[in-house]
Amino acid sequence: MAPDSVFFSDELIVEVQEATPDAVIEVLSLVTLLGNVEFFIVLLTVYYWWAGREKGLPILAVGLTAAVVSGGLKEVFGLPRPPTELHVIEASHYGLPSGHALSPLLIYGALLYSVGSLTRIQKVVVGFVLIFTISISRIFLGVHYPADTLTGWAVGGALLALFVAYAELGTDKTVVASVVVSAPFFVVYPGVENVVLGFGGLAAVVVGWRLKAGGQPLEVRTLAGAVALVAGLVVVGVGWIFMSEVSGIYVFFVTFLVALFVVFYTDLVARAEDAVG
Repeated sequence: MAPDSVFFSDELIVEVQEATPDAVIEVLSLVTLLGNVEFFIVLLTVYYWWAGREKGLPILAVGLTAAVVSGGLKEVFGLPRPPTELHVIEASHYGLPSGHALSPLLIYGALLYSVGSLTRIQKVVVGFVLIFTISISRIFLGVHYPADTLTGWAVGGALLALFVAYAELGTDKTVVASVVVSAPFFVVYPGVENVVLGFGGLAAVVVGWRLKAGGQPLEVRTLAGAVALVAGLVVVGVGWIFMSEVSGIYVFFVTFLVALFVVFYTDLVARAEDAVG
């Protein structure tokens, strides 16, 4: 049962929904997709293949850590979402913290930090608009309380600060920090899907880091690179579909294999090009 507070108020959500035009609700139902696990899988995969090992591997580790921590903390707090009659979109399981607040803050924040083509002001503006809109959309859509979003921001902000601190020390420190943060949740909650999914992918990242994978970024602006990109994403998509059909520890192994493919794919493409050329 949610605490009796304005931060867990069903009445507040009803008032917000009644005051918001249907067209805005429709737009927010699309905006919220930018915080979905499926979208992050595509985004982080493409970024890693494009950026290569030094920039891409830490971002992969950060994204997977977000899944583990979000799923684990939901179990720790065990607080419900708003009543289903307020849901504009489908959502289930516990509500606090909001993964659509935690993950966008951590992942988009880490991506913007790693991008060198934007000024600091531009990064702050883009990050604020993107993260705030995705996060707040969940309240308008009736699937999260304000407290869920605030907690997600707090945890995501703390993890982003940790990423920035370790990013200055190198890829290996970021990967190690991700494992250290994620491992306790995997040990305590080995049956929670997002925890198992995230840690399975993180295990593949560790293997890739140790074997120095991703040394050859994908040249996506060439025809061959674009074809390789699409083909690789198809394989990842098939893996995701298969993963959605399994449960328990099998999620770990399927995620591990899919993530391992992601980590080593650009090296496989480079070898194939060398063999053909």
